[in-house]
Amino acid sequence: MRKKKGRWISFLFMMLLISGLSACGKQKEPEDGDPYIYSLNEDQTGIVKRPYPIGGEDTKSQVESILKGLETPSDEIEYTDVFPDNVKIREWNVQDSIVYVDFNAAYLEMETVHEKLVRSALVQSLLQADQVAGVWISVEENALKETDGKVVGILNEDDFVENTGSSLNSYQTTTLKLYFANESGSKLVEQTVEAKYNSNLSIEKLIVEKVMQGPKKAERIRR
Repeated sequence: MRKKKGRWISFLFMMLLISGLSACGKQKEPEDGDPYIYSLNEDQTGIVKRPYPIGGEDTKSQVESILKGLETPSDEIEYTDVFPDNVKIREWNVQDSIVYVDFNAAYLEMETVHEKLVRSALVQSLLQADQVAGVWISVEENALKETDGKVVGILNEDDFVENTGSSLNSYQTTTLKLYFANESGSKLVEQTVEAKYNSNLSIEKLIVEKVMQGPKKAERIRR
């Protein structure tokens, strides 16, 4: 009888241990309204939200806090550091709601797919700061360029459709014609938007997400 009871206790203990280990491996999604930044997932195939207490009362202080969070390794194994060890931020500043971030030459050594993940995590994290409308990335004071030589330019939420955790291997670019109400609300005005999206996301959902984001911040609809 004692042996049977002992087996049950051992079995229950093992189940509790397995349950505890499973819970430890789960990503802790931030609650609605809680501050967060983005990290790479454990497999480095996508980006995930990571709860993070963004400090500071003004924009510059918040940007500094976010960049510090991105550069600081996470204690949670399910999050992978955004920047490789050799990739460093040389300097940064904020001008007219745009955050300018300059990296060292090692930034260009990242593989294309990995760089796009880093770019996405950086930009979407910095957009959490108050009054930040876009991010400009440079390397050794030279504007970041795409593989075709085109300057990346200012990046904002219009360049990314949130599909957290998905791989950027399957990202595509499309041009959408959307309609938004003008400032007076008297009529709809057409706006052309270029959007990057994951191929697993339907065009219908993409359109809904873009409409919910509203018109481009750089273009106020007055007609």
